[in-house]
Amino acid sequence: MTETKKIILTHSFKGGTGKTVIATNFAYNFCKRGYKTLFIDADLLAPSLEKIFPNSVSSDYRTWTDYLEKNYSSLKDVIYKTQFENLDVVFSPPPEIGKTFLAEKGSSWWVQALKTCLYDKESWFTELGYDYIILDNQNGISMNSANNITISDIGYLILRPVTYGVSGTAHLLREMYSTIQGLRKKRKDYLIWNQIPRSETGNTQSDEYVSRTISEWDKFFVEGGLTPISRIYYDSELCI
Repeated sequence: MTETKKIILTHSFKGGTGKTVIATNFAYNFCKRGYKTLFIDADLLAPSLEKIFPNSVSSDYRTWTDYLEKNYSSLKDVIYKTQFENLDVVFSPPPEIGKTFLAEKGSSWWVQALKTCLYDKESWFTELGYDYIILDNQNGISMNSANNITISDIGYLILRPVTYGVSGTAHLLREMYSTIQGLRKKRKDYLIWNQIPRSETGNTQSDEYVSRTISEWDKFFVEGGLTPISRIYYDSELCI
């Protein structure tokens, strides 16, 4: 990727796809290449960055929802340094707070929150100096996830090769991405297949069947505006 000053989103239909792991890899690789990177945990139902970067969390840490609520004047006020040079983070509140937050906020509040982000986002690059912003989105369909898609420039949908995941991701495309893609013609959205099973006994027929099935699903997603770019295989030796 040669263009900087981009907000990159990771999203999935449901949990367990490896979305946050992939987002973390994006953030880590950008910072190691010398790009100043901000990693925002926008998943209010299943936040995890406080576990990935525990040394950056204080007992009364400020969060992404504090920024959305305008409790602070700038995104800078809720940003924390990590142990890695060029990598900063914004945390989400604990899930019990996030669930209550989502239940309490109506559509008009989310519209105003979107306006805040759209108004401020240029300053995240020009004033705060970031080259890339990684936005780890909330799974599924919600006003929160819709806002995050809207403010991002590039989206990566993470998908496991299972039928319910394919149908769920197709639902995301119809209900959310198709509208946003229509409004933002320069937006790019990609598909990453993750946790693809591979025969441990050398059953090439089984592996070929999985590969053919994914290729057929790829054709469907291309028609929906997604570009498949990667297949990541499940490695049982790395699992507990």
